[in-house]
Amino acid sequence: MSYNVHVTKSLNWWHSEQHPITEADLEQVKSWIDLLPITYTKGRLTLEGANNEVMGILIAIAEQIGARVQGDEGEVYEGDYPIDPQMLAELERSKSIYVSPELPATNEYIESIIIGSELLHPKYGPGTVMEIINEQTDKELIVFFPSIGATKQILAYYAKLNMPNK
Repeated sequence: MSYNVHVTKSLNWWHSEQHPITEADLEQVKSWIDLLPITYTKGRLTLEGANNEVMGILIAIAEQIGARVQGDEGEVYEGDYPIDPQMLAELERSKSIYVSPELPATNEYIESIIIGSELLHPKYGPGTVMEIINEQTDKELIVFFPSIGATKQILAYYAKLNMPNK
């Protein structure tokens, strides 16, 4: 599973629906968006597997629309990330933007998650739900993962959680 980087107008990317990037914003940065395989969903732009070479483009997009660039774990990216002219030429060949469908109306497993539930995260492995922050479109959870000895704040559906094998 690769690491995602998000362009969001919200303080935290997982709250992007509350302060979404608008269609007018998308139109304003269309020429930049077309350079990368960026997904627009739930009020934010997301690039899977971003690296330093594309971070400059993401920061330029964010600056143009009054947004910020944030990693999956909430860290903010800013500052000087140069945009390589050769990379721009290469990216011209793979122009795409994909608007993802909304989450399914129900997911019985995710809906059944409560404090104390055991779950399986694709990156961190088994974990225990310590807190449920909100239950809007996607449950926002605080989960303790013994494999890393720490808690993580995650979105249940987005993280593709499963029931642990017993």
